[in-house]
Amino acid sequence: MIDLGSGPAGIFMLFPQATALDPLLDVYEKDLHHFNKSNYPSNTFITSSIEDFEPNTTYDTLFCINAINHVSSIQQGMEKINACAHANSTLVISIDAHNHQLLKKIFQLFPGDILHPHQYSLMEYQALLEQYGWKTVKSFCLDKGFIFNYYVIVAQRN
Repeated sequence: MIDLGSGPAGIFMLFPQATALDPLLDVYEKDLHHFNKSNYPSNTFITSSIEDFEPNTTYDTLFCINAINHVSSIQQGMEKINACAHANSTLVISIDAHNHQLLKKIFQLFPGDILHPHQYSLMEYQALLEQYGWKTVKSFCLDKGFIFNYYVIVAQRN
């Protein structure tokens, strides 16, 4: 199992022998008293962005929780996700998806949300996954908002 964009308190915490990947892992360990890699001795920690990661293995299960819409290049991010997967791998990915076409276009034209450089609807995220060889098995809304809903998508690699 790999946790792509794990942050300091990712899903890796629930899985022994997980791989946690995040560009700020070393910073988290230095600056956050509650995060210490030694608390997870059977896990592997890799300090890297999703886009720069060079996997040397594939995984049955991939998690990308609230991370793909933070990458600088979503195409490179998806290519690296694919490099981590094999046929029949499962991807659990969560995203903030736009609810309104007009507001989405405004966010795209005037990028004021520097932390979320990618502004898509749920259907556009699902189409992106399909473009990279993933089939949506299930999607569900975890939190509803006016501008964005927070979704989890479970997808299977073809």
